[in-house]
Amino acid sequence: MKRRTKKQAKTAGQRHREAASRSAAKASAAVQEIGPLPKPECTDRKRRRAAEKSLQVFLETYFPDLFFLPWSDDHLQTIVALERAATHGGLLALAMPRGGGKSSLCRGAALWCVLTGRRRYVCLIAGTATRAEELVKALKITLRTNQRLYVDFKRELHAIRALDGEPRRCRGQRYRGKPTYVEWGASHVVFPTIPGSKASGSVISGIGLTGSEIRGRSHTLADGQTVLRPDFCLIDDPQNRETAASPTENRKRLQLLNGDVLGMAGPTATMAAVATVTVIYPDDLADRLLNRERSPQWSGERFRMVYQWPDADAMELWRQYGDIWQDKHCREAGEHTEFYRQHHEAMDRGAVVAWPERHEASEISALQCAMNKKLADPEMFAAEYQNEPLEGDGDMLVLRTDQVAAKVNHQPRLAVPTDCEHVTAFIDCHQKLLYWLAVAWESNFTGYVIDRGTVPDQRRRHFTMAGAPRPFPGRDVEAEVYGGLKGIVWELAQRKWWRDDGAMLRISRIGIDSGWQKATVYRYAKQQLYGNLVWPSKGVGITAGNRPMSEYRRKPGETIGDNWYVPSVRGTREPRHVVIDTNHWKSFCYQLLAAPMGSRGCLSLWGSEPALHRLFAEHICDSEYRVQTEGRGRKVEEWKQRASRPDNHWLDCLVGCAVTASMLGCRLADTTQPAATKRRRKRRVQYLD
Repeated sequence: MKRRTKKQAKTAGQRHREAASRSAAKASAAVQEIGPLPKPECTDRKRRRAAEKSLQVFLETYFPDLFFLPWSDDHLQTIVALERAATHGGLLALAMPRGGGKSSLCRGAALWCVLTGRRRYVCLIAGTATRAEELVKALKITLRTNQRLYVDFKRELHAIRALDGEPRRCRGQRYRGKPTYVEWGASHVVFPTIPGSKASGSVISGIGLTGSEIRGRSHTLADGQTVLRPDFCLIDDPQNRETAASPTENRKRLQLLNGDVLGMAGPTATMAAVATVTVIYPDDLADRLLNRERSPQWSGERFRMVYQWPDADAMELWRQYGDIWQDKHCREAGEHTEFYRQHHEAMDRGAVVAWPERHEASEISALQCAMNKKLADPEMFAAEYQNEPLEGDGDMLVLRTDQVAAKVNHQPRLAVPTDCEHVTAFIDCHQKLLYWLAVAWESNFTGYVIDRGTVPDQRRRHFTMAGAPRPFPGRDVEAEVYGGLKGIVWELAQRKWWRDDGAMLRISRIGIDSGWQKATVYRYAKQQLYGNLVWPSKGVGITAGNRPMSEYRRKPGETIGDNWYVPSVRGTREPRHVVIDTNHWKSFCYQLLAAPMGSRGCLSLWGSEPALHRLFAEHICDSEYRVQTEGRGRKVEEWKQRASRPDNHWLDCLVGCAVTASMLGCRLADTTQPAATKRRRKRRVQYLD
């Protein structure tokens, strides 16, 4: 019998599947192969050479719809600075008014650097990773849709066009049989490896400033040996209004820029970086970068919307203009614009604006546009458009972290000055840590922070509650809190506080926050052995629309003090406790910290080293902000925690220490004890017939 070969043994179905597989492989190879490049390779070499030499020409040539207005002198100066940084290196910080096109300039400069071969690894850094991805997304749309750019840079962009926006095609794409190694990610683009392309293997990446992906960034080229590291960073708006108001965030982000970002280039290379920023608050991140004394490595330039305001006679006309603008009906009818049209020349006399063409269609000039924005919100205009934010926060006091940390009195820790009469302490309870603070007080509310700590002790200067371990592993929460309170109160109650004159003081009062684990705090307060020494407390925020505690009518068994009161607990299972108006007392403690050293009512810190009190100062200054409200004929500063919810626990402890001192009789010179409102007894009247 004749033996059948392997080929003859295949069934018809198998042969059909193999043929289909070969056909699919050929079709896939046809799609994956993008070479040769379409002809002609470059339709306008002269135009391309001009664009490669000048960033301004590049932007005008390939983005005419984006940069359609004439350039201002500030724009031209910014473009020259970007060119110089891309070509020769350096660190530049440029403060531009809001809406001045700084983000568009960053994206255009990043593309110009890569397409011309000036830089191989460009990082677009924004305040958040989401914002960085938005910058990369806008750049990817340009690479896919800008036809004029594609025509002149066909060798650099043809492989990207062939992807048609599908990242899955990157893996198999080939040029003349060799992989292009192109990448098309959400936060990065790797340009294809094409012989003769100036952008071959180059990278544009978007990074959030606070993300963990900054360190160790690199890209290995197709040869498997050459490793690219970031060599040019374009930093676009690295802060927002929330972070700009926090000294801790400002310091953290400045350290990230000077450390992590500038260190991405490697040990032997020098990073070139340009930061386009807008100053939001005094001493924020942008303000620190622009200050050449505080940041000498950065060359800062501050641009404005208006460089010189009109002269005195013209400003009188602008005041009349403002009166018309303030009337809503007149503004909607356009009467303010008509007034400006009639007095146009006189009102512009002496004024110098940065960008004359920048104004809305309903406005006549850039100066009118600036005046309208200033009338709408002077503080916003000063910060966002002039890069000169107004000092302070309206009429409210603003304390900085370094200012509070520097209020040291050069006294040893635990030392009590001679004139002090009381030592009070307060404990703020949380699941992971119990924070406590001890303050010595004179009768006039001059205070000295003499000790503070946590349970368990973290044994380091800077820490957060989120990163701390649980105090007593293995127990339930109530047991942890109860045990922690027992240990702290025992230690404070047994401690002897020695005054400078040799007298010995005992702790006068210890407050405990009962806002969290109220039942546990109350149970401990009932079972503790120190009598009237321990007082649970409860904080409430009295707003402008609420009745202040000074107007409360005292009931039998109650005590009403300076924005605190002790309710009657008769007939209840609660221990004696105090209720605190936290809005009032936080503002009060702010005033104590702001008082100059040596003055009556000044609060100072032990020691001679401000760095010891940096974390304490952050709890005070960086955790909450104030909003001034008005109602019932009075103004109240309402305190609100920031959105990021930073630690504010020693601020609560300081408030508790001040309230317990007030309960013991401490008073500022200009503060009087509110008189308790007595209930008038009705007199019986006898009528004569």
